[in-house]
Amino acid sequence: NNLGMSYLRQDRPLDAINAFRRALEREPAFSVARLNLRIALAVTGDFAVALAGATDTEQASVLNSVCLLYTSD
Repeated sequence: NNLGMSYLRQDRPLDAINAFRRALEREPAFSVARLNLRIALAVTGDFAVALAGATDTEQASVLNSVCLLYTSD
């Protein structure tokens, strides 16, 4: 998960997606990695996949996080 976040902050969302998926393969119940995977997918513009199956709260968290990534320095 930390590697994925590092990639995401470096504007390398595809690498981040792969890192989050690897983290989830090792620990499928890792909810933070799942949320971060959704964020990385949304960053690539794949909102349908990013938000599929997410609760309303998860969807809001994903969209808010994407906004924060692109409005902070």
